[in-house]
Amino acid sequence: MLFDVKNMFCHNEDCQDGTASPTIIAGDTVDIGDAGMNLGKGEPVFVGIIINEDVAGGTSIQFQLNHCATAGGSYTELAIMPAIPVAEATAGKEVKIPVPEGALQHIALSSIGVGTNTTGQITAGFVM
Repeated sequence: MLFDVKNMFCHNEDCQDGTASPTIIAGDTVDIGDAGMNLGKGEPVFVGIIINEDVAGGTSIQFQLNHCATAGGSYTELAIMPAIPVAEATAGKEVKIPVPEGALQHIALSSIGVGTNTTGQITAGFVM
């Protein structure tokens, strides 16, 4: 997976905190510029996630894109991918989330653990 290094959410960031069903904003937010702009100029745009450390302890993990009109504002769901069972959320797994058209200016990434996940790290960002 080839990341756009100027549009990264995180690198080797914990995607859990050991509490039941956490939702954690991973790393940084990405400012895409004008809200609703055509990011891919007609081509699909994706956020790629690589699991760097096995997710363990819970039942599954899920990743969600959130967006907001202003930095530090109140983020709402933009896109969510199906849950990945922890047995499949192992180091080296790569997943992509399509970024829907009409995204607001600031995009963030959340991980949603089901159960009490105790380990797991990811690298995530826009991919080419």
